[in-house]
Amino acid sequence: KQKQHRRQESDHLHRAVMEGIVLAMREAYRPIATRVGPPAAIVSAAGGARSHLLLSIKANVFGCPIEVPEESEAGLMGVASLAFAGLGHFGSAAEAAKALIRYKSPTLPHPETQQTYDEMAAAFAKTPCGERVEVAVSCSKGIEIDSGRRMSELLKQELPRVRCAVLTGPNH
Repeated sequence: KQKQHRRQESDHLHRAVMEGIVLAMREAYRPIATRVGPPAAIVSAAGGARSHLLLSIKANVFGCPIEVPEESEAGLMGVASLAFAGLGHFGSAAEAAKALIRYKSPTLPHPETQQTYDEMAAAFAKTPCGERVEVAVSCSKGIEIDSGRRMSELLKQELPRVRCAVLTGPNH
């Protein structure tokens, strides 16, 4: 029974850490959302796409479907799209990506859970001193298909008065 209790504590802690990370992602996206609106969908790839719990948390915190590519090495598909476009097999990298990349069934948000996360996000957004900090954190890798620019470059262009940072890690 004690072993089961420890497992439950570990599961709760694991979930709390994931929720904190995704709430921080939402807060980091807030300055972007004020300019372009909420995301219609989010693509999650690599390690972040392997946990159904994490995908569910993302869907509920952001209030949109989370799409996962069928190919686990999504970066390779991006490179292949660029290569095929460069070789003239497709008119653009975007056209190649649309033809080559397939997605699993999306993870959808649940309205009741989403409302709970909206309340949590409001509390999470406040700093200890009660002031808002304008920081955008890019948690994505890769190149934007249409412009060929890195995500950090797009952030600087779209949010010139907001401090931007990049959060990245290993692919494995």
